[in-house]
Amino acid sequence: MTVSKTRMGQARYTKFMTRPVPRPSKGYLDIAGAAEALHRPALDIVVTILDGVLERVEACQPRRKFKSLHVHLEDVRRAMSYNPPAGFITVDQASGKLGLPPESIYALSALGDADGKPFFSEHFFSNSGSAQQRMIAVEEVAEFSTRYITLKEYSEMMGVGSRSASMKLTIEGISPIAPREIVLRAIYVRQEVLELVDS
Repeated sequence: MTVSKTRMGQARYTKFMTRPVPRPSKGYLDIAGAAEALHRPALDIVVTILDGVLERVEACQPRRKFKSLHVHLEDVRRAMSYNPPAGFITVDQASGKLGLPPESIYALSALGDADGKPFFSEHFFSNSGSAQQRMIAVEEVAEFSTRYITLKEYSEMMGVGSRSASMKLTIEGISPIAPREIVLRAIYVRQEVLELVDS
């Protein structure tokens, strides 16, 4: 996420917090409730708020910060049903293709590979009015799938548990491409792992 996007998101967050309402209006749910009702990750809803995709957002009890925000389900449905332009997919779609949670995609977008290039470049396209929707290039998703492998995929390939697979990689000096606590999954360079499998 660029600095300008971060500042814009902070400005929107501040706007909601400085205009609290006594109680949420009819049809509004808190972020956790909306995520459960729509079967979508709560983080995705937070991102649509910061990106300005949602038109109706209310804050109750600002001291609770993001937990105080309430969104209208129809707004969230509209934002999540956006059809990306050719050559791009939504973060949710990229998540499904790679077997990674959306949070991992967001984290990898902020990290660089060995050459300093972000694992995923973020692109923003108009959704409704002036709202913007975050997209990932299909080509980058395909490249990531080719270049990297998750611990889960490797352990299934070897027919062993993830703990044993992780220990084997550690003993062989193969490290994840990023700290697991940041990207939420253990991800490795595929070529390094496959060379170990073939040896």
